[in-house]
Amino acid sequence: MSSGGDEALVKDIKNKIKADLLQDRILQEVIAQDDEIDLVWLGKRLLSYWKPLLLVPFVATVLMAVYLLLQPNEYTSSATLYIQEFSSSALSGIAMLSGLGLNLGKSGGGREYVQAILESRQMQDYLIDKFSIATNTKVIGIDKPKDDKPMPAELIREVFNKSFSVDASPKSSAVTVSFKSYDEAFSKELLDTAIDKLSHLTKTPKKNKRVFIEEQLEITKKELSDLENEMKAFQDEHMVFTAESYSSKIIDKFAELEKAFFQTSLELEMSKVLQESSASMDELAKLRAQILANKAKNEALEKEIAVSKEQIDNVPAILMYFLRLKRQLSVREKMFAILTEQYELAKISEAEELGIFELLDPPNLPERKSGPARAKTCVLTGMVVFVLLCSIFAGKEIYASSVDESETE
Repeated sequence: MSSGGDEALVKDIKNKIKADLLQDRILQEVIAQDDEIDLVWLGKRLLSYWKPLLLVPFVATVLMAVYLLLQPNEYTSSATLYIQEFSSSALSGIAMLSGLGLNLGKSGGGREYVQAILESRQMQDYLIDKFSIATNTKVIGIDKPKDDKPMPAELIREVFNKSFSVDASPKSSAVTVSFKSYDEAFSKELLDTAIDKLSHLTKTPKKNKRVFIEEQLEITKKELSDLENEMKAFQDEHMVFTAESYSSKIIDKFAELEKAFFQTSLELEMSKVLQESSASMDELAKLRAQILANKAKNEALEKEIAVSKEQIDNVPAILMYFLRLKRQLSVREKMFAILTEQYELAKISEAEELGIFELLDPPNLPERKSGPARAKTCVLTGMVVFVLLCSIFAGKEIYASSVDESETE
């Protein structure tokens, strides 16, 4: 074939390609115009439904607003804890002392330990029982059932866990604890109680010592206060004030006589023992004289002791009761002084020891509600209903148009 024939063939092919491209371009423009016409047509058709498109979303928004206004406000109190990192063996030891029985494994740290306690069933049951969550309208938001049927334990925990949350920060050793209820003061109170319980369950040895001394100090303080009140009431009633010094002298004298009698009797017995083992006549004579002197001294002491006993017996019983109160009061005062000193030392020792956690942000009293989000929910309700109606009406018109076209064809 000649070169002229080839050129003609190539030219025909190029012209054909151009014609095809031009046809495709024209077809796309027609389709685009059809689509534009369809959207305009669809928009005009939707305008015919303007009444339900405006009225139905408005009614839905109003109904949602009324419903939300009938719902009580929710208040969330939160607290932030900074967790000290300890070895898993140390934490397991503390857990055993606290009676928790938590198995933290090799990777368990302070944060995992605290989080496990807060989310444990022991903590949940403690708070549920203490605040009667099953019937507490500040949490469940409804009145107690009339049939008084107990709520299942698992259901109570589910209700509680919806309000109680523990969030551990992945980037730090902080743990945020929060509680949501229908009363701001109640939210704070429950969170305070939870943190106090956590502090009790994570006690270190030095903290245990301080708590023990503190408990003993409180007991002694109460006993001391009771005795002081009893003493004052007794003195006011019986006017026992000056007789104390007199009775004290009698008792002191009696004690001295008893002491002297015991000492003389001891010397007398020792002299008798020496007399039996001594062989010297001079020594025996001295010992006999000493024995006689001690016997005479003992007889005199016995007479004085008898006189002192009579004096003590003559002291009124009411005065003896007063002296017993005085003695008990003195003992409690000394015990209180010792415990106070030990308590201060225990606090210093505890301060030198790092605790499991530190309370960075204590539970706050929420000033603003945390829910429900009435305005946002109402706006979203209106938008969702409007979009849903537009979709329904658009589908209806498209379906009707397709049916008409099929009948026309």
